[in-house]
Formats: sequence, C-alpha cells, structure tokens
Amino acid sequence: MNKNILFSTLFALMLIFATSCGDGGKDTIVGKWKVVEAKGTASSMAIGTEYNFNKDGSAATKAMSIEVKYTYKTENNILTMNYNGGDDIVLHFNYSLKGSKLTLENTSDKSQKFVLERQ
Repeated sequence: MNKNILFSTLFALMLIFATSCGDGGKDTIVGKWKVVEAKGTASSMAIGTEYNFNKDGSAATKAMSIEVKYTYKTENNILTMNYNGGDDIVLHFNYSLKGSKLTLENTSDKSQKFVLERQ
C-alpha cells in the first residue's frame, strides 16, 4: 500500500477539522465542519470527525480525541492538505460546497468520499 493510500486511510480514521477560529462566509470552506456521511476505505470511522479550516491556511482534524494539524489551500475546486509543512504527506480532494454541505472526494482513491456539514 503506497504512502498516500495509507495516509488517506489514517486520514479517514482521524478525519478533518476541530477547534479554532473561523467563519469565512458561506462561500468558503473556512470554519468548522463535521463528517456526516462517508464512503470508501475506513469510512465508518470517519463519521463524526471534526475539521476546522482557518483563514490563514492552517487547519486541524479531530477524531477520537486525537488532533492532527496541517496546512491547506484551495484552487480550482481542489483542496490540498499538507502535513508536516513540506512534501511529506500531501492529500488532494476534489471539493464542492452547496449551502451548509461540503463534499470531499479523494483524487487518488475515488471510492473515498466524505460529506461534511458546517457547524
């Protein structure tokens, strides 16, 4: 199993965004989110995972009392998450935002899809 798929699985287990500041408006991913639907690798473990995207490009994911911090950027409907500040682990998700729902689809594992709800 390559490093991206392995980390994607771990990512699904710990999944995306917890405490911090945020409200960047309804047309941006900035803010707090919670996974309400998940499909694909380790998807059942992703339900309830919290994500927090900050205006400054920092983010955190909290699942099962474990928090993982990273940086992110969005461009052309692609969400890029960079762990460890370098090119150590980089994940890419196609994303769409409709109302209070954020949908993420892993670009390297198309079976992995998450629906998050704005908190």
